[in-house]
Amino acid sequence: MVFRYCQNNPCPSYYYQRVELSPEALEMKIKKVFIVDDDPEFRRFLKKFLSDQPGLEIVGEAADGKQALEKVKKIKPDLVLLDIRMPGMDGFSASRLLKRIMPDLQIIIMTIFDDLEYKDSVVENGAFGYIVKSNLTRDLMPAIHAVLKNENKAHKHRNEK
Repeated sequence: MVFRYCQNNPCPSYYYQRVELSPEALEMKIKKVFIVDDDPEFRRFLKKFLSDQPGLEIVGEAADGKQALEKVKKIKPDLVLLDIRMPGMDGFSASRLLKRIMPDLQIIIMTIFDDLEYKDSVVENGAFGYIVKSNLTRDLMPAIHAVLKNENKAHKHRNEK
């Protein structure tokens, strides 16, 4: 099955693939995931992609950082997938404030920018690391497994060239 997400033309293609989990991952308790992105079409795509992955439950979504702060306080997810560039409060500000409210909250930044000049800011602002959206279906599940296991505190998933 193939899903397409287009923000601009020409648009990148995101291919849906079911990720096989290890026996340890299957025994893990269900993790609650919250999605923050200003593009409703991308949020729908991400919810569909993640809802088909075992061990994850999508518990909410927000269109910007301010909305995320309000909802995350109430919902208390295990993981927040957070876009960087959003109107109002950006992902860095939201990440910093979310970690202040919930220090154990895990955050993965999502961005369309492959050459992220502020990559050090991702970790400085409380996030685990970041995912380039064009590599999302390949890199997101390994990143989620790593962050939920606390394997690495700072890394970036990207295409190897």
